[in-house]
Amino acid sequence: LVDHQYFDLYPVVKDFLEDYLSQIPTEIQVNQNLEKGNYFLYGSSLQLQKCLRNILENAVQALEKAEKKQILITLKKVFMTTLEGDPKCSAKIEIQDTGEGMEPEVVGRIFEPYFSTKPPNKASGMGLAQVYGIVEDMGGKITVETEPGKGSTFTLFIPLLDKSNGNKDKILVVDNDPSVLHVLCRLLEKLNYNFILAQTGEEALEIFQKRESEIGLVLTDNNMPGMEGTLLAEKLMEISPTVKVILLSGHLEELEIKPPVLELLKKPVILEKLQRVLQKWLPKEQES
Repeated sequence: LVDHQYFDLYPVVKDFLEDYLSQIPTEIQVNQNLEKGNYFLYGSSLQLQKCLRNILENAVQALEKAEKKQILITLKKVFMTTLEGDPKCSAKIEIQDTGEGMEPEVVGRIFEPYFSTKPPNKASGMGLAQVYGIVEDMGGKITVETEPGKGSTFTLFIPLLDKSNGNKDKILVVDNDPSVLHVLCRLLEKLNYNFILAQTGEEALEIFQKRESEIGLVLTDNNMPGMEGTLLAEKLMEISPTVKVILLSGHLEELEIKPPVLELLKKPVILEKLQRVLQKWLPKEQES
């Protein structure tokens, strides 16, 4: 999982399509309907791009003998019901072509490993079985609708990160340096955020255990005596798997983003950067 990270799907899809669609035959008409917004995911953006490339390559090949050569690509947010019966906001990516379509016996096998209807000289590096596995690894699913002579529609549903905070509006701020804590407090006051202070990882853990229902995000220094920020993040995730952590450090090159760390913030902290990060992960309600 070395290339797994938090990312926004919208710019990834937009940039990928801009590059890939410039390489396909000009007689193919492509329509894009990409609904703007924040589509935050955890996974591999590179692998997801490979999935889109594979599906689009299939679509382009399916259009070779078609009279009407069109592809429609849609991205939007939808609500899907989880296995637990809860509604979950998901990204829906739909790729529809007007190509030759598939017979029912082919559709039933397209997600099987090593299955392909393509001749060896046209086989791609990644089959639909791998596409299925990557989407499933991100907690999503892929479906296909097709009919011979009428084209195919591949649809990917990928659950988005839950950014709603409920009543968890407080930030737990952790730093062993009182002067740094003072600066962070001043910045958070300017941004109108509520906060709780801790000077050690151990103290932060104790506070989080007692007041987890109030805390929407943890802002912690990494280089602290005793328990470093990375270890604190791991222990916080043992208490709450959905905890959100922003890691502060003067040496970001030594750190990596992995759950539950959402982002790295360089010290000394600048107001504008702090505001951007907090609005991204602990958005405040718009005042009327």
